[in-house]
Amino acid sequence: MTKWGLIFDLSAKEREVKKLEKEMSQESFWSDQEKAQEVTKRVKELKDAIGEFNELKDNLEELA
Repeated sequence: MTKWGLIFDLSAKEREVKKLEKEMSQESFWSDQEKAQEVTKRVKELKDAIGEFNELKDNLEELA
């Protein structure tokens, strides 16, 4: 794992996304709208961070 991978802990973010998406698939999830909004916002933040990290990694690999 690269130093950046340790800082951003990409694996942990990916695991959290999977966990939250599983939670979102539950029928009762949407009954609490406030919590549902918080969780969907968190998933978006995590996916954005993962995407940005992967983009940076790809750019660095192109330069190498």
